[in-house]
Amino acid sequence: MRPANILINKCRRRLLLAFLSGFVSVSSAAFAQTDQKTISLVAETPRSVGQSAYVSVLTDELASAGFELAGDGRLVLIGRGEVRGVVAKNDGTLGFAFLQNQIGEGDAAAALLSAPGAFGGLSEQRAVTQGVIGDAARDEVNGEGVFALRLWPHSTSSLVSLTQLASIDDFIGKKTVTADPYSVAFVESLGAAPMQMEFAEVVTGLMVGAADAAILPQSVVGDDVFELFLDGTVVPEYKTQIGVTLVSSSWWQTLTAGEQRRLLAALDAAEAAAAAAVQESTDQAVDQALERGIQTVSWRSFEASDIRGAVSNSISQNSKVDAEPILQLRDEIKELEQQLDQDSDPNDSEEKGSLEKPARVFFASNRRFDPGEQMLIDRFANTEDSSNTLRCGELTPPGVGRIGSVQEQVRLLGGAAITEGDACIGLISSAVQDTGGQVLIHVHGYRNTFDDAVRAGLAFSRDAEIEGVVIVWSWPSAGAFKSYLFDEESIVISEPLFSSFVIDLATTDGVEQVDFVAHSMGSRLLANLMRDEWIGQPSAVALAAPDVSRHFLKQAVQTAQSAAVTLLATEGDLALLASRKIHARTRAGQAEPLFLISGMDTIDLTAFDRWWANNHGHAFLEREIVADLARLFKGEWTAVSRGLQPFPSPGSDIEHFRIGPDGS
Repeated sequence: MRPANILINKCRRRLLLAFLSGFVSVSSAAFAQTDQKTISLVAETPRSVGQSAYVSVLTDELASAGFELAGDGRLVLIGRGEVRGVVAKNDGTLGFAFLQNQIGEGDAAAALLSAPGAFGGLSEQRAVTQGVIGDAARDEVNGEGVFALRLWPHSTSSLVSLTQLASIDDFIGKKTVTADPYSVAFVESLGAAPMQMEFAEVVTGLMVGAADAAILPQSVVGDDVFELFLDGTVVPEYKTQIGVTLVSSSWWQTLTAGEQRRLLAALDAAEAAAAAAVQESTDQAVDQALERGIQTVSWRSFEASDIRGAVSNSISQNSKVDAEPILQLRDEIKELEQQLDQDSDPNDSEEKGSLEKPARVFFASNRRFDPGEQMLIDRFANTEDSSNTLRCGELTPPGVGRIGSVQEQVRLLGGAAITEGDACIGLISSAVQDTGGQVLIHVHGYRNTFDDAVRAGLAFSRDAEIEGVVIVWSWPSAGAFKSYLFDEESIVISEPLFSSFVIDLATTDGVEQVDFVAHSMGSRLLANLMRDEWIGQPSAVALAAPDVSRHFLKQAVQTAQSAAVTLLATEGDLALLASRKIHARTRAGQAEPLFLISGMDTIDLTAFDRWWANNHGHAFLEREIVADLARLFKGEWTAVSRGLQPFPSPGSDIEHFRIGPDGS
C-alpha cells in the first residue's frame, strides 16, 4: 500500500473513532425508573477529553453529595437524536448532547453559541455561556419535558490550511471542506468555497487535492494529520462544540431545594473540569504545530469587521434571524471573565462588624417548602409553592463580613420556628411594635436562590445599620438554574401575595412606617404595588438597578405620591443592557440616558463601574452607596437633605445626583 494511502486510512480511522464511538443505540426501555436520588448518565455525543473530564468529576461530586449512581456511574452511549426522548421518559437521567443538535430554526442565542468564529477563544465562549446569552440558549432548548441545566465545552475544532494564511484575503478562493453544516455559511462569507463532505472523508478530500483547507476536531489535529500541513496554517479554537446537560423537567421539580443545589454544584465542578481539559488539549495541539514549524494564527489577528460579517452571516443563515442585535450584545459582554454575579472586586470591600443592637430580620417567602431538609436554606425550593402558602421566620442576625456578604450559615433565630399563612402578619407585627414601629422590606432580584436572597438582606441590614425590623421577601427565583424568563413569570405569580402581605402589614396596629429597598427584577414587585395597590402611607423607597420599563415605573411613581422614591442607576450595568435587548425597552436603572421624573431622586453611580464587572450590584457592595442608603432609611428621604450635590441633566430641567468612590 502506498504511504499516502496508509496516512489517509490512519486519519480516517481516527476520525471515525472520534466521532462514531459514542453512537451505540440503546433503547429507552433499557432504563429502569429510578428513585429520586439515583442518577443515570447517557450521552449522544462522541467521546472527547472535555466529556471525559466532565463525567469523571461529575460522578465523584454526585457520590459525595449523596446521590446514587446507576451502573456505578457508567456513561451509556446512545444514538444521535435520542437523548431528549430518553431524558424526558426516565426520571433521574442526565443526558449529554450538542447544543446545536437541540435547537430549531430561529433560536438565536443557541445559534450564536454554535457559530464558527464567534469568539476569539474558549475563555470568551465560557463567559457568555455563563451569562445572559447562555441563559437565553437554555431557555430555547427547554421544552418537550426537558430542562437544560448547564452548558459546557465539549471540544474545539481547528481550521487547517495547506497554505499559509496571513490575512482575511488569503481565505478567498480556498476550497474548504467541512462536515459541519453550521460552518458552510461562515466559510462562504470569508470568500472561501465551502465543500460539505461526510465526516470521515474530510482528510481524504485534502489528500487527493479536492480541498485546500478543512475544519477538523481538535482531537485529531496533531500527530499524523500534521504531516499534511507542514507548509500551512492552523487556526485553533475555530469553533467550540458546546455540550448541554438535559434533565427531565418533571423530575427536576420533585427534587428538594437542597438536592437541586447539590446537583448544580456538582455540574459546576464538572463544567470547570471540562473547560480545563479542552483548553489543555487545544494548547497541546498548538504546541505540537509550533514544534513542527507550522504557522498558528489566532482569530484575533484577522480584521475584526471581516470576522464579524462572516459570523453575522453564519447566524443569519443557520437560525433565520437578524444576527446584528445578538452580536452587539456579544461584543458588549464577551470581555467578562467572571460570572455575572461577581459585580465587584472583593478586595475593595471593607469588612463590616456585627452591630450591638442589630435589626430583627425575618424572611417571608412563597417558595415551595421541603420540610425534610436539615438546613434552612435547603427547605425553600427554586420554584413557587403550589398552594400559594406564605411562610416566614426570624433569622439569626449577621456577624462580621465584607460589605454585601454574610459568612456564617443562615439559620433561624434560636427558639424560632417557621410560621405559615396569616400567622406571619402577627409574628412580624409583634416584633415591629417591640422595636418602635418601623419595618424595611428587602426584595431581591433575578437569579437568587433562597440562600442568596436572605444573605443579601442580612448583609444589608448590618451594613446600613438598619434599626427596627427587616423583612427579606424571597420570591421563587430559579437561582442557580439561571432562567430569566422563568423568573419573570415567578414575579407575576408572586405579585398578589406580595401586595396583600404588604397591605395587611401596613394596616396592622403598631406598624407606623413601612419602607422598601428592591433590586433589579425585584423592583417589578414594588412598582406593581405602587401603581395598583399602594399603601397610601409616607414611605422611603429605594430602587437599585431596577429592571423595569421606564413607562411602567413612571406610572408607579406618579400614583404612589406618598412614597419618597430614590432611583440608583449606572451606565455600565450589563445585566440591564441585556434586559433592554430582550424587551426592546430601556430599563429604568440604565444611566444612559438617566431616567428623570418629578417626584423621584435619580442618583448616578457610574463612577463605580469597572470594565470587567457586571456593575449590577453597586447599591449593596460599595460603602459610599450603602452609607447613603443608611441615611435614607434613617429619615433623610431626599438626596439634598443627605448632602448630595445636584447636577444639571442634559435635555431636562430635572436635576440628578451622583455618588462616587470616597464620596466624590
